Amino acid sequence: MSNDQSWFNYLGTSYKIALDRFSFLESAGFQLAEIQEATGNNARYDGWHFEWKGPINIRIEYYELEFNVIFSSHGSRTSYLFVDYEIFNNRSGLQGTMFSSDKLQHALEKTGKDIKDNYGDILKGDPFIWKKISKKVEEAQQKNKKEGLEKDKKEMYRFERIDAKEAFQKKKYKKVIKLLKDAEEYLEPLEKSKLEYSRKKVKEKPWWRLT
Repeated sequence: MSNDQSWFNYLGTSYKIALDRFSFLESAGFQLAEIQEATGNNARYDGWHFEWKGPINIRIEYYELEFNVIFSSHGSRTSYLFVDYEIFNNRSGLQGTMFSSDKLQHALEKTGKDIKDNYGDILKGDPFIWKKISKKVEEAQQKNKKEGLEKDKKEMYRFERIDAKEAFQKKKYKKVIKLLKDAEEYLEPLEKSKLEYSRKKVKEKPWWRLT
């Protein structure tokens, strides 16, 4: 079995585990609104995500070894890890979002259980807790702008970079360029290569066929 095929099989297994670990969302009033399974077309960029719609919006994704749970509500968009650190003092014990194949299942199980057991008010869209989250997000954004550190500026473009991963997988190269062009100096080498590849593909296509 090739390395690409092994990786594709692993993505399929991890995707099913993730669906199982977050299946409790259905009984909490959420509906599975979008599913994107791994395609197997590109081992380097492949991954999966799914989205739940309910009192709030939840996106769960794994692309390029990065696992994210993203919450959206009351005009704010933030990650599980941000909430874990800023609201719950890193109760999960997780130190980041990058997980290799031998570490991802543990992260899925830990994150799913933590959200199920402790995020009830957040999942319900409780205005009090979301006001607190929104304030923390705003404070972090202001801090990033004020300090002007490269690391913080990378964080400012966090969600543009996340969205660009999906756009690249779907071959929406014009969207990739739009999302990443302002953050170019803060991109990782792999992100820069995707931006340059997208620019090349856009130049190759007639204007009426751009995606």
